[in-house]
Order: sequence, then C-alpha cells, then structure tokens
Amino acid sequence: MKLISVLMFVLLVVSAMTLGCIGSPAPTPTPTPTPTATSTPTPTPAPTVTVAPVTSDIYMPQETTNGRTYPSATVPPSNRTPGSGGLITGELGPQ
Repeated sequence: MKLISVLMFVLLVVSAMTLGCIGSPAPTPTPTPTPTATSTPTPTPAPTVTVAPVTSDIYMPQETTNGRTYPSATVPPSNRTPGSGGLITGELGPQ
C-alpha cells in the first residue's frame, strides 16, 4: 500500500513538472525598451540662386521726330511720307 502511495506521489510530481507547474523557473518578462532621445535633424537651408540681370540683345533703332525720340515702329504715321517705305519726311535725301 505504501508503494502505491509513493508511486502515485512520483506520478503526480512528474506530471506537474511536465505541465510546467513546478520545477521550471518563472518566465522572465521581456523588458520594454526605454525610448532614447532622438535629435531632430536641422534642415539644411536652400541654396541661394543668383540670377543675372536680363540684358536685351535686340537693337531697336530710334527715330527722332519733332524733338521726340520714338522706336522705329512707333513713329506716328502722320510724319511718314506715303510711298517712301516709311522714311520720315525731310530726314533723308533731298526734299
């Protein structure tokens, strides 16, 4: 009878150890990582772009009429002689 009691106790201990109730260390909780201070990157400033001033390469001939200077295309038509190809009266050639 005593042998059966010892065997039952051994069976109980072995089954408890198999199931993990006794004999195994308690599972250690995984440590939560502590957040580290991250430095925010400083934004790099945009490069400054220098633009050269625009210079006109187009030559606009000037014409003077009645003491005023006009670009060739804007000389008033009243000062042009008809049939002369747009020449201003009295400026070129004999009258």
